[in-house]
Amino acid sequence: MDADVLKRVEAIVSNLRSDPRSVPSEDVALALDVLPAYYLRTRYSVYMRCVRGAPDWLEHESLAWELSEPARSWLKAKRTPAERSCVLDAIARIVRDPRQAKGRQNFVLLLGEFGGAGYGETLGSLLGDPSVAGHAVKALIKSRTPGYAAQVRELLSEAKTAWVKTAARKYLSLIKE
Repeated sequence: MDADVLKRVEAIVSNLRSDPRSVPSEDVALALDVLPAYYLRTRYSVYMRCVRGAPDWLEHESLAWELSEPARSWLKAKRTPAERSCVLDAIARIVRDPRQAKGRQNFVLLLGEFGGAGYGETLGSLLGDPSVAGHAVKALIKSRTPGYAAQVRELLSEAKTAWVKTAARKYLSLIKE
């Protein structure tokens, strides 16, 4: 990656953290397109060792996850649908990249909260991905997206964690199909 681009993107993220309202949507989308891919190429060491069989977090996953919080702040600012669309599209590109693994979790929730049913197909496609399946169910609930009862039932029968089972039951009770 070009050093000037990286410097520009890091400045965008700094501005996102300090004053999210001042950052144009195109800049937010650029940061979301560039940084997770950069982290994936350059930051692959173990960041946090997990216990009881949970997979370790890699550094690039943690950095991508951390990037989701300034994106959330930007989306929470009163934005028009046109402003939001290019940022939500960038978020959708992140969540569709399985190499980002657990780093996508918060981005999946952002799609459900701010993207609505328009991103339902993307969210539904994540139900079979163990890194984000539970988050996808929660996002489908938040966006009130129907059409995934069969996949959610399957996830309910296979899930090992209580919070994922709870989310699956909630989806099935709220979204009648």
